[in-house]
Amino acid sequence: MVKVVLFLLGVLLSGCLWESPNFQELDYLPLDDSEFPYAGLPRLVIETKDFKEIRNRETEHEAFFQIYGKERAETEIFKMKIRGRGHSSFLFPKFSYRLKFEEKISLFGMPENKDWILLSNFADKSMLKNKLTFCLAKKLNASYAPRSEFVELYVNREYLGVYQLTEKIEVAKNRVNIPERSGAFLIEIDNKYSRKDSVLFTPFFDIPLHIHEGEHSLLKDKKALKDFVGEFESYLLNETSYSEKELSKWLDLESYFRVYWIQEFSRNVDGFLNSTYFTWVSNTPMQFGPVWDFDIAYGGAHEINPEGWYTRNYSWNKELFSDVDFQKKANHYWIENKNIFAEILDSLSFWELELKEPAKNNFKRWPVLESTESWAHRESFHSYLEAVESLRNWLRIRIKWINKNLS
Repeated sequence: MVKVVLFLLGVLLSGCLWESPNFQELDYLPLDDSEFPYAGLPRLVIETKDFKEIRNRETEHEAFFQIYGKERAETEIFKMKIRGRGHSSFLFPKFSYRLKFEEKISLFGMPENKDWILLSNFADKSMLKNKLTFCLAKKLNASYAPRSEFVELYVNREYLGVYQLTEKIEVAKNRVNIPERSGAFLIEIDNKYSRKDSVLFTPFFDIPLHIHEGEHSLLKDKKALKDFVGEFESYLLNETSYSEKELSKWLDLESYFRVYWIQEFSRNVDGFLNSTYFTWVSNTPMQFGPVWDFDIAYGGAHEINPEGWYTRNYSWNKELFSDVDFQKKANHYWIENKNIFAEILDSLSFWELELKEPAKNNFKRWPVLESTESWAHRESFHSYLEAVESLRNWLRIRIKWINKNLS
């Protein structure tokens, strides 16, 4: 009790939490949930040093982090750094964050790590599209798909809504598990790269390959990567049919078909243009995944129509699907796994129930359910449940259309 009184006195006198001499001794960060009451999700409470605002994606701010349950703090206070993240999504009023802790920690039972992401899902009124995609990839036996949990977020004593706390895509034993050595790369097809990023352009298709891990590899290893992809592109352009044996030199077909069908199923506008990851280790084929960034997929933004082929018209896919035999192999993957794609509909009911009450807080803070003013908000809904039902209906139509139109 004495500590709390001293703390409050320090705040009143200084006006700054970090200047309180007793801050390090506290067991909790302040949380006022009188306007946005507990709704069943864990609450993440973050305070930056001197209450500095997070205004960009480059500046890291020192901060403290704590998890609250219904009535009280349930963890110790952790030191961390926080900054904004995202490309066009960073321009939304509710944006995402990158967290980096001083020490590796486990959050909600997920494996220990220093690096985490808070996804805002502002473009997605169901707030479920990234979650269902990560779970779909796992059900399809992806070697890794980001684990995540829904939370409610407070930053500098301001309620910011429902967020998805998820693992950052990076090379680690319990994440993207490839050798941490020269000649091993984690790569993103990324047309939204920035000038500071390490980027290679493919020789024939001019696809920007953003190197996330392996950027410090030797020049000879980067050249080997570019030569490898160049040989693959040359093969695509100079052959009219593609044998499985030849393709397997460059593509791990199982991982390729998995990622292709997740992108095609969701009609993701970013599919094979942005946020499409693969790994390459010298003398092995490309392994596709993990999946990432689906908040404007599944009928969001520009591609609201659930019918028609989409992802196969872009990038390397356009050449691959010009071959009838390749189409048959791709179709076979869908036929063998179509029940898994259909089962994701059942999961919606569970997550819908989990977010039903928190959504009331979220859309009180961000009243956009009925709005279509943002480029990312194409539909108006009277309730959160209506938004989820719209997603459910879109998925049903999409599955039906794919089943009917396999050639």
